[in-house]
Amino acid sequence: YSSHILTRFRVKELDLLWKQKVIARFGSKCEVCGKPSGPPHHFIPKSLSLALRYSVRNGVSLCRGCHFIHHFKSDPEIVRTIIAKRGKKWYDYINENRHKIVQKNMAWLETQRSLLQK
Repeated sequence: YSSHILTRFRVKELDLLWKQKVIARFGSKCEVCGKPSGPPHHFIPKSLSLALRYSVRNGVSLCRGCHFIHHFKSDPEIVRTIIAKRGKKWYDYINENRHKIVQKNMAWLETQRSLLQK
């Protein structure tokens, strides 16, 4: 197999592991309103931070309604509520790691896999 195919396979596997870990850690209730959550949300979008893409701490449980409001209405109350519930230490971690530069290669993907399997 080419490394491109293996990389795509590994990314799909890691995305699934990440979702499972976020649900296990933060539950299946929306962290904003308490309704049943949909698929986990990346607090810092995965397109904006490869360093936080597989960080379980960057995962947020949101219901479909709050997720929609966050993405399509840009309601700042969603973000404020998450930060208030998670706390300053969590928010500092997110801000310290969001701009880290990482190189996406098989070695990095394997490291992420190891961390998610713990």
